Amino acid sequence: MTMNNNQPQQAVTDERPAWMETPCEPWAGHITAQGYGRVSVKGRSIGAHVLAWTTANGPVPKGLVLDHLCRNRACCNVKHLEPVTPKENTLRGIGPTAQNAKKTHCKRGHELSGSNVIGTEDGWRICHTCQRLHDQAYKQKTAVGPEKAYRNNKKSGLRGVYQRGNRWQAQIRANSKAITLGTFATKEEAHAAYRAAAERLFGKGSNAGGNP
Repeated sequence: MTMNNNQPQQAVTDERPAWMETPCEPWAGHITAQGYGRVSVKGRSIGAHVLAWTTANGPVPKGLVLDHLCRNRACCNVKHLEPVTPKENTLRGIGPTAQNAKKTHCKRGHELSGSNVIGTEDGWRICHTCQRLHDQAYKQKTAVGPEKAYRNNKKSGLRGVYQRGNRWQAQIRANSKAITLGTFATKEEAHAAYRAAAERLFGKGSNAGGNP
């Protein structure tokens, strides 16, 4: 069998980025817990990679930070560094903010695009659908209806009646807010005020205004 040498062959190109042509140059001095080299210059502590960049290229452009293309934070090879915005630097990383930015759907399957995305100043994206459902569930959980009105107070033995010094205070909840009805000489008077308010708010015979 003969080979057809006239068939076009796919060209092989080297797509390696330029920075990969040279090895990392790790800082030999102090390394922080975050993995960055630090050096003191005229009494001021700066990143070792920043010092390497400024020595070779001058100051880092205003408003930009240096991104390690090699992902090696201790590296001081200026060919491995690129000035980028703080946001771009964060999104290029592997931290939670960067991972969140790469998501197309939230953990409940809602698409993260358009009006369904709530952006935060620190780069997080929040699912608007999930947030709305969470708010609804919270309101339902914290809503106080007649059946969830004040339980009997331990000291007075009466619902919605609390001792304040030598007097008795009547209090009721409506729309998740506590309403003080006044203080009275006896707990029976306070409880009568509570029951009257319960009937006005929740209807006659409601559990909120029932007997203890």
